[in-house]
Amino acid sequence: MKQHTDDPMLAKELQQIATEVGRPLSEVVAESKRDLLELGSDRGKLGTWMFATLSRFIRRRGYSQDPVYDRAELEQVRKALQSGSVVFLVTHKTYLDFFVLYEFFYYLGLPPPRIFGGANMAFAGFGLLARQAGGIFIRRTFRDDPVYKAVLRHRLRSLIQQGESFMWAVEGTRSRTGKLSIPKIGLLHYLTDSSQQLAEDKVLFVPVAVVYDQIPDVADMAAQEAGAAKTAESLSWFIRYLRSLGGSFGDIHLRFAR
Repeated sequence: MKQHTDDPMLAKELQQIATEVGRPLSEVVAESKRDLLELGSDRGKLGTWMFATLSRFIRRRGYSQDPVYDRAELEQVRKALQSGSVVFLVTHKTYLDFFVLYEFFYYLGLPPPRIFGGANMAFAGFGLLARQAGGIFIRRTFRDDPVYKAVLRHRLRSLIQQGESFMWAVEGTRSRTGKLSIPKIGLLHYLTDSSQQLAEDKVLFVPVAVVYDQIPDVADMAAQEAGAAKTAESLSWFIRYLRSLGGSFGDIHLRFAR
C-alpha cells in the first residue's frame, strides 16, 4: 500500500470502502491506481510552453488585441498566488475561456492554474497536451463510485499541499444566455473538503469574469437551443472549431474579484 501512496487518509478511506462494500482491499487499491492515472497530469516546462503557445494562437484567430485587465487586480492575484493555493471560479461563456486565461497567466509571468475539464475534452492529441500542461480531466458523474471520490480527494489534497492553484467553470457548462447559470458545487465541495482535511486551510477563492465583445460560439449554441444535437468533442471537431475562429470578434476584458 505504501508503494501506491504516501497519503494515510487515502489508505484509511480505501480500507473503509473495502470493508463497507465487501470487496478485497487489493481489488479496491488496484481500482484506485487506475483512477489516479485517469486523474493524473504531469506539468512540465515544455508542456506548459506548448499549451500557452497554442492558447495564444487560438485567441489571436478571433481577437488580435491582448485582453484588457486592471493592473491593480493583477497585483492582487500575483500576491495571492505567492501565498498559497488559489481557486479561480470562472464564468463559462465559450470554449475559449480557459485558453484565454492560460495564455494570460503564462505571458504575464504567473504560474497558470491547473484546469479541471470534463473527461469529454480528453480526446486524442489534445488530452495528452493538456495533461502535460497541468490539465486534469474529471468524469461527468461519479456519484456511486466511492473509490473515485476518495482518489479525487487525495489528488486535490496533494496539489493543495504543493501550493497549486486551480480554475474551472463553476456552472459546469457554457452559459447559453450570457447570464450566470446555477452553479454545480460538486467539485467545489470536494476541494474545500480536501483543504479542510489538511492541517491548515489556506485556499483562497477568486471569482473571474471573462467578458467578450462577441463570442464565436453563438451560432452553435443557437442551433442547439433550436434542437440540434451537440457535436461530440474530438480532434476533428477541435480542428473545425479552430477554423471557425477566423475573423474579428472585438476585445476581451478580464476582471478578478478583489
